[in-house]
Amino acid sequence: MKCKIYLVKILKISIFLFSLAFLVYILFDNYQTIKNNELFDRKYIAIEIIILSIIYAFIFTFVAIAWKSIVENISHKKISNSLVWVWLKTNIYKYLPGNVFHYAGRHILAKQIGIKHNILLKSNIVEILLMLSTSLIISSVILLLFYNFNINEYLNVINKNIVYIGLFIYGIILIAFSKYKNIDLLSYKNTIIYYGIFFIGIGFIAYIVLNYQMGINCSFLMITAIYTFAWLVGFVTPGAPGGIGVRESIFVVFSNGLLSMSDALVLSMVLRISNIIGEIILFIIAEKMLIKYKKELE
Repeated sequence: MKCKIYLVKILKISIFLFSLAFLVYILFDNYQTIKNNELFDRKYIAIEIIILSIIYAFIFTFVAIAWKSIVENISHKKISNSLVWVWLKTNIYKYLPGNVFHYAGRHILAKQIGIKHNILLKSNIVEILLMLSTSLIISSVILLLFYNFNINEYLNVINKNIVYIGLFIYGIILIAFSKYKNIDLLSYKNTIIYYGIFFIGIGFIAYIVLNYQMGINCSFLMITAIYTFAWLVGFVTPGAPGGIGVRESIFVVFSNGLLSMSDALVLSMVLRISNIIGEIILFIIAEKMLIKYKKELE
């Protein structure tokens, strides 16, 4: 047992370090091109990133609202909006090594406002399943309709049939797991809409950065699909704090053929910076709102 745990830890660290090493290689190999990128010549780039961060913070709130709706669905009752602030406050803990501490923090704070442990555990499972399903639907449908795997030197061994097979296998696993855990995913239509708004929203931010800040014409649908899939992989990868390194590496690989490595890296870095700033803003607001909520209960 200890040996398995040790191997899992090595695998987590290896994925994280390999992803960072890949990004560092691209950075040094394309340093001059990255340095001369049009984005860095923008006079008000710092202000623009702050604006992007605020937009991201607004969009990201829908993920917290989605979790609240999941908890309400499982517990069959209306719950205080303070649960949204619990999610937004504890989300920042995902940047701690391990990429799991936001779940622990969420459970501690949610139990303090009366949410049972078994409901919280089930909500985590449903959240992961719904986020996986929503992001896969958005990214896969767009990629299957519009993406040419042959233009990508990394992915030219993949074709649409492999993607179809992968989706079919995931569908079987999803149905089996849902029945095993007694989860009716069809009852979470509103939650799926919230996640859909979030993924379309982050695609919109990527589109804005690429087309208007970097001056590169790229389809909104395509950049949404690729970034959504990269976000998904970063989300499910254990060990990488907040998916750092993994999300960016996946984005660089999947956008190959559409974007140069240097442009893909610059875009993913800008998005990561705006995401972190946006999540810090939400953390501060959530902290204040939870303090206010506690005072109202006293």
